[in-house]
Amino acid sequence: MMKLLFSFLLLLSSYTVFAQEYVKVFDDKDMDYYAYSQCEIDEQGNYLLWTKQVIKPERLQALRNRLMIETQSNNFMSFSYVVQLLRFDFEHQKYCVASIEYFSSDGTVIYAEDSPFNWMAIQSETQADKYFQLAKRYVKERPPKFAITEYSGKVYEVVEHMPSFPGGYLAMVNYIRNNVKYPTDASIYTPKLGSVEVKFIIERDGSVSHAQVARSLDPLLDKEALRVINIMPKWNPGKHNGQAVRVSYNIPVSFRAQ
Repeated sequence: MMKLLFSFLLLLSSYTVFAQEYVKVFDDKDMDYYAYSQCEIDEQGNYLLWTKQVIKPERLQALRNRLMIETQSNNFMSFSYVVQLLRFDFEHQKYCVASIEYFSSDGTVIYAEDSPFNWMAIQSETQADKYFQLAKRYVKERPPKFAITEYSGKVYEVVEHMPSFPGGYLAMVNYIRNNVKYPTDASIYTPKLGSVEVKFIIERDGSVSHAQVARSLDPLLDKEALRVINIMPKWNPGKHNGQAVRVSYNIPVSFRAQ
């Protein structure tokens, strides 16, 4: 998929405002390509640019089918667009993909990952080069915003103080029980008892992000489990060496037909 996203040559076009934050920078037969309207800068002095690739309707189903085959997951049935955070080293003409997120049409994260610092040289006239030139122009026109968004950086599995749901474990169980709704259509072909395991990240501010199905039960039940997790209230964040950190968490969401 990464090869697909970065293999297209591009022609820089006039900018069109997208969602008041992104501008359209080019397109091709498969996708419309956008970039955030301002750069950020991290603690190492690298420049950061959020980008979005929106799949064109006539190409969408073919790409969904391809992703479902490659990943052996039905999560991509509703895939619609990709958001990437690009990190640029202006001095050495390099870039790397800091993070990548796959979204459904309703804005739900289907799959997400943070990437290691795999720096690559910027080749002339490639997609990366066009984004690089855009980032340099942004920095020249106005100062970049400092620091990276909360929703990136190392994700821990175990920390000194693990995240906790407000009110404790029983409160979390009651929250799920009170909010989950069994989809009636699923009872036709799904066992009435079962659980969907959802993996997600508790961010530094306690919010839930990057929810995805770790163990599927049924597409409709999977979708409902993700909905319940995504609307959770903020947790008490995990802490490591006295600092709030991002922590990966798994929860089984149980279903019983009504």
